[in-house]
Amino acid sequence: TDVLLMLGAKGAAMALNVASTVLIARALGVEGRGATAVAFNLTLLLVQFGTFGIVTANPYFVARDPDARARIVANSLWLAAVLGAACVAAALLLRLVVPSVTQGLTSAELLVAVAGIPAALAALFLQSILLGEGRTVALNAIEVGMGVLSIAMLAVALLVFDAGVLGVIAIITASYAGSALA
Repeated sequence: TDVLLMLGAKGAAMALNVASTVLIARALGVEGRGATAVAFNLTLLLVQFGTFGIVTANPYFVARDPDARARIVANSLWLAAVLGAACVAAALLLRLVVPSVTQGLTSAELLVAVAGIPAALAALFLQSILLGEGRTVALNAIEVGMGVLSIAMLAVALLVFDAGVLGVIAIITASYAGSALA
């Protein structure tokens, strides 16, 4: 049942991502979608490099020693802050050294996008602990719930308030923080 639950949640998350991509593309047009994609993909690449295998290690160590959970949570939060700050610094350095990497983004859009990296790392690290504890219902509920909430926030921001690229990036960044808190 856990495998089917994970499969269903991943399918739902993928469908929500497609829907949000269509919504963003329709509301912001080609340039806005491109700028959002640059911000989102840069952030995801830096998050991927910033995990340093902790997403794989956390479930192993929590499953092996459930009494160490509090220590693993504390280490995960500390590492998310330190590694997240390093990733933010790397993004800003990239902007200075290779400006074409962030072409199409204003400085404010870049700052808002990379500000979510520590929260994104914390969300990944903490959710991996849920996996190690075998709490797949909670893990999948967070993933799908945040996807639904994100697309709802995007729809309101874009369709009601006519938000631009910065607004979309802010919502995506806020969703990282929401996932970490959840």
